[in-house]
Amino acid sequence: GLSKSQIIEILGEPDSEDTSNFEDGSSDIAMVYNELGVTLVFSSEDDFKLSSVTFYTSDATLLGEQFIGKSEEFLLETAKEKGIDDLFLDDDFEELEAKDYASEKLGLAFWVQQGVLDSITIFPEYDAQGEEIIWPS
Repeated sequence: GLSKSQIIEILGEPDSEDTSNFEDGSSDIAMVYNELGVTLVFSSEDDFKLSSVTFYTSDATLLGEQFIGKSEEFLLETAKEKGIDDLFLDDDFEELEAKDYASEKLGLAFWVQQGVLDSITIFPEYDAQGEEIIWPS
């Protein structure tokens, strides 16, 4: 997992940086790069190593396909075609007209807002118990 300073060396300073503090005492730092259409999150629970990457640009591709900006139906159909066979509805936020789909096998989350895929988040690989991140060596 990369540190914030390593990311800044590679991508430069972010357009914005926001800290979120949670009731359990943990915190996240989100670095936003608007031009790249990406948000990088560093969590205190992961010693502030890169914990997730969220893409919100329609230029981003996954398995050779552009998903962002396409319909929820496109997501569901194309995910199967591309071998994402464990995609499931993780949460339905009816009051926000939003849904969160996930693939635990691939460590992906898909945020659908008003029937359109808004973003894709990539998470690191976890151990079999789903407790510890398997950091690249």
